[in-house]
Amino acid sequence: MRFLKAGCAFLIMLSILSGCATSIYVKVVKPAEVNMSGARKLAIFAVNIPSEGAMDSMTDVWKDTVLRIKKGKFRDSNSLRQDLAEYTTDNLISNLLNTKYFEIISPTDVERSIEYYDSNTIDPIMLGQLLGAEAIILSEITDMDLDKERFVVIETYVDEETEEEYEVEVPWIRKTVRLRFTYWVISTVTDRLIATKSFSQSKQHQVKEENSGSLRPTDLMYKDIINGNLAAMAKQLAPYEIWEARVMMNDKTKDPRMKEADNLVKGNIYEKALDLYLEIWYDTQNPAAGVNAAIMHEVLGDVDSALALIEEVINVSAEPKVMNEYKRLKRVKEDLIRLEEQMGKS
Repeated sequence: MRFLKAGCAFLIMLSILSGCATSIYVKVVKPAEVNMSGARKLAIFAVNIPSEGAMDSMTDVWKDTVLRIKKGKFRDSNSLRQDLAEYTTDNLISNLLNTKYFEIISPTDVERSIEYYDSNTIDPIMLGQLLGAEAIILSEITDMDLDKERFVVIETYVDEETEEEYEVEVPWIRKTVRLRFTYWVISTVTDRLIATKSFSQSKQHQVKEENSGSLRPTDLMYKDIINGNLAAMAKQLAPYEIWEARVMMNDKTKDPRMKEADNLVKGNIYEKALDLYLEIWYDTQNPAAGVNAAIMHEVLGDVDSALALIEEVINVSAEPKVMNEYKRLKRVKEDLIRLEEQMGKS
């Protein structure tokens, strides 16, 4: 991902019509849920599978993980569980690297650094000093459940000869998998927990019993859950880009200049559209012109001017669209402040 300056975090994709109102789509860089600005060099442990069920304490997971590494018993006897742990480890690293926000120290390097130290003395601060890491990620897969059930569906058919309807009991098979994934982010400076999150999800697939061979493989169903969880995890820890719609305010005054400005927006000529909306706003105090000019300021990367203008519009109009745009722009400004902090620009 290419991160943009906070004041220019909006890239224009295209313009479309949405009902009677003109809309445009913008690419927005959103701040992460967790501020990782001081912890961008991460040491990643291989995903753990507790031998005796889930451990909710980060301290317990740390001790269990380190001890298993020291004993060389990090593999699980259940091949599916072990394969999924390795799959999750590889994809966790890939997802975090793809953010272009983190530098990653691999599980192999983590395990090598622990090899010559007593498991009772190694702690996050010591590991951070050994590896130059600013934070550590521990994670585990737990609650892997698989259920299969047979059920009957009543299907209605029509006899081709008599054209009479009749019902048939058709057996189906439903497969359900459930998985829970938890991760902890620990500071190697303070030894404190930066974040802890859990994902718990299930997936189902069902087919007619006669087609039971086409049931989605169990491992792929688990991987579907893992992939979604890791994508969500990356957004929790690193800034990310999304496309959002900006809907212009409809003009009720029938000012021909407003139609001209809307056409400029549709043609992606945003600077000229801004100038014309501002001209109309200061000539007539038309709320639609003021709101649309504020949106143009935002699209062009000047959120401060957008907010200042929308506050002027609020003084002359209490229309819901005006208030909604004001609230939205306030959230945009808050996001930009958080983004600047996370990008180390505060």
